[in-house]
Amino acid sequence: MNANQSLSLIHEREGVIRVALWFPSLAGSAWALRIERGGFIIPPIARRVMTAPGFKPGFRGQREIVILRSDFFSVRHRRTRRILRDAERRGLFPSYPDVACLLRESLSDTNFAMMGLRAVVALHSPIYVGRGQSYRLAADNGGGGRHINAFREDDDREWARSMGFAFEAQTKVLR
Repeated sequence: MNANQSLSLIHEREGVIRVALWFPSLAGSAWALRIERGGFIIPPIARRVMTAPGFKPGFRGQREIVILRSDFFSVRHRRTRRILRDAERRGLFPSYPDVACLLRESLSDTNFAMMGLRAVVALHSPIYVGRGQSYRLAADNGGGGRHINAFREDDDREWARSMGFAFEAQTKVLR
């Protein structure tokens, strides 16, 4: 299945974007190879996250991903802790790290522009990479390149208005 086949739906309503993605259930190192072969950039810290033992891919199958745009939140509520709390209140679940890989691979630069987003952070469980540092992966379209990026875990991080945050809409895997 190629990148275009992994994305089957994009729907936006009131700052909430819904995307149906097909998950191949690849390990992080396999994702790194696949992403690079697709012409994407993986900075060293993102590569460390992708190859860390804590990278646990989602189960194979199609799932609905919900992206909450950061401009949906007021400036003072645009912090990781508040975003996670809001997602839980909406019945959303933490995503897997491969969501960032699938989104970057599946969404074109035009899709990012149409959504008004520079990057989408997969709010998966933070992945420990050593020295007390944990990160989350993001599909990034900013900085003049098409990246998989990594953001240090910080519950009080204040996110830019151009960010989105990916969650799972359901735990059931659609095969």
